Amino acid sequence: MMTPPEHDAREAVLNARFQAWSTAAAFIVTTMGTVVLVGWVLGSETLKRVEPGLPAMNPATAIGFILSGFALALLRESDLTPGRRMAAQLLGMFVFTVGTAKIAGTMAGVDLGLDSILFRPDVIMTHSGVADRMAPSSALIFMLFGLALVYFGGQSRLTHRLSQVCSTLGTVLSLIPLTGYLYGAPALQRFASLTPMAMHAAISFVVLGTGLLIAPGTQGIKLVSRADQGGAIVRRFFPSIVGTILALGYLSLQGQRAGWFAPQFGAALMAVGTIVALAALLWWNAGVISRADRRRLAVEAALQLSESALRAANEALALQVRTDSLTMVRNRMALDEELLRAIQNLHRYEAEIFSVLMIDVDYFKRYNDTFGHLAGDDVLREAARLLETTCRTTDIVGRYGGEEFTIILPHTTEQGSREIAERLRATVDRHSWPHAPITVSIGVATASPATVDADEILNEADVALYLAKQNGRNRVYHALDTALPAEA
Repeated sequence: MMTPPEHDAREAVLNARFQAWSTAAAFIVTTMGTVVLVGWVLGSETLKRVEPGLPAMNPATAIGFILSGFALALLRESDLTPGRRMAAQLLGMFVFTVGTAKIAGTMAGVDLGLDSILFRPDVIMTHSGVADRMAPSSALIFMLFGLALVYFGGQSRLTHRLSQVCSTLGTVLSLIPLTGYLYGAPALQRFASLTPMAMHAAISFVVLGTGLLIAPGTQGIKLVSRADQGGAIVRRFFPSIVGTILALGYLSLQGQRAGWFAPQFGAALMAVGTIVALAALLWWNAGVISRADRRRLAVEAALQLSESALRAANEALALQVRTDSLTMVRNRMALDEELLRAIQNLHRYEAEIFSVLMIDVDYFKRYNDTFGHLAGDDVLREAARLLETTCRTTDIVGRYGGEEFTIILPHTTEQGSREIAERLRATVDRHSWPHAPITVSIGVATASPATVDADEILNEADVALYLAKQNGRNRVYHALDTALPAEA
């Protein structure tokens, strides 16, 4: 399905915005890692940790952020080349290896020296004698983001999907310790009794994860960046839901700590607040969708009306092209089309027999010369009307040219065609004409399976018409009568 140009333009703008955030995310985490490393070099506690008493970001963790930020920046879609793709994958693999080694060492109870790879062990010790090590949760997230960077550098749909899975898992895991800091829940900041994750590390992981998830070219961003209602719902709903739930939980917790209400009341208040907030968001979004649907239905109705008008105009034009402007019966082109169709049906189904009448207004030139061309035109119009009203509804009446008319009689044998032709002749003869009596001569021909084409049966009807005119006019002759001698 083709998308409207305005949708393509809107999606291009959205993709540019997401690309800008992805680039900004790479810059933020790289800067964060660099600032922390500078803090370690200068021995500045302010740069190493958010505030006194909170865990510091380990130098190895800072290096992981710097390498991950560089890799994400290299994967910028507008500048992506095979060399940049390979460099990003190598950086991602290094980050994955560091995270894997840290997890393996923690599980085996072995210090591999990763925490003190840049600084002596005594440098990374806190004043209380506890080392500021890389948190195992940080190592696990580095494993996931490293794999995401490696897979993101691939060019197949499968690798991109794997990158999205790893990015999503890493982002969700980084939200847990960040929520723990927001709510003051130490149990969420660490795995069991292991080293807790630093607050700025958790923030950097969330930023890095969103940068990976919304980077242009990923599967996840295709829906979010779409200009249709599906993309709009995700962009409006997801941030609102996350922000609302986090805000309500924080307010409930602060109220309990301040002694305003008991924990049970706080839980109930959060539940009710969440329901109200989500219902309001749902109601608002339903209104937006409803208005969009009404606009769409209005456009579709206008389009259908336009299509109906266009179809009617085309049908009217087609009818006009195939209608004789003077007599308002079919013209020569329409007669040829109908006759060709009748011949084709005859050859396909031998039972589809038909007959043709060639009708000529007798002494029409003399009438024209005597009473004028306008009177002659009136005769042709009236003759056409008489022929149409006398014929059956299935018969096809047309003006062949000049004062000649042609009638195609579907499913009509020789005998039937003679009867119809005689009835037409008598109708014209009995009609009350204004200036002088008008009669017609009629030649009849009946097609058979041996009939080759339309020209053959028209010629047979024309020969019969000539015989009718030669034998005194105001009479009917069939093509089979042409073998008879002419009357004196």
